[in-house]
Parts: sequence; structure tokens; C-alpha cells
Amino acid sequence: MESSESVVLDVALVEGVCRAVDERGRRAGIVLAPESSSLSAARRFVSSMLELWDYEDPDEVVPLLTSEIVSNAVRHAVGSVGLELALLDGEELRVQARDESPDRPVIRRSSPDGIGGHGLTIIESLARRWGVELHEGFKVVWFEIPVSP
Repeated sequence: MESSESVVLDVALVEGVCRAVDERGRRAGIVLAPESSSLSAARRFVSSMLELWDYEDPDEVVPLLTSEIVSNAVRHAVGSVGLELALLDGEELRVQARDESPDRPVIRRSSPDGIGGHGLTIIESLARRWGVELHEGFKVVWFEIPVSP
């Protein structure tokens, strides 16, 4: 994420330190504790970064989808959870959560009135694209969604 030409912007948050890094300041990341309070920190982080970058979430779903991937990461994490944002070609936002569980998340098709198990279904329905990258010892769950300047 860093390069020799990077401009680094540190934004201190109560929950951790955000580091936005790249030539245009269009990447940001934060490390979150594996606890439920991290969900609200994640929502504030994505909203703050979009505001800093002067971008809007026209469908107003980025905080919701971010909560879903962070919630899953917190629930299954062994350690901290990494949350990263990147603007892609100025028209899409990629949000990804990294946790130290190598297990692939499973879409559970529960009944509409059932409690829990709807997170990936919501992401599948609202995100333009989403996916999972499995690595040795960790995974990354991501989604991409349109944003506008």
C-alpha cells in the first residue's frame, strides 16, 4: 500500500489509527479490536473517509455493508481485524475486512424472520461485486459499490 511517492495522512481515532496512503490519498485502513464496539468505529471510519475524499454514497449502503463484513470478521477473528478502503477509478469504493481465520464464510439461507445469518445475503444483494480471498492463515472479505464525487 505504500510507495516512495506516497503522501501519508494519519487520522487519529479513539479506536485506533487510520492511515490513508497513496499519491492521491485514495486508500485508507484501520486496525480494529475483535469486539462489538468495532462495528460503530468501522461505520464512522468509512463515513469519515468518504467525507474527507469528498465522495458520496448515493445508495447510503456503505456503512451497512461495512458493518456486515466487520461483524463477521469480529465474530470469527482470532486477533485484530483490518479494514481497508480504496477508491477505484473514482467511481467505485472497495471495502475489505481481513481477519485471521482461514475459514471461508458461508452464505446461510435462513428464513426472513430468522435471527442472524443474513449478512452475506445483504452484501450479495446490495454490492456491485463482492468476494472472498483465502490466504494462508487469514482471509479477506470485500465488496465494491458505486460512489460519486
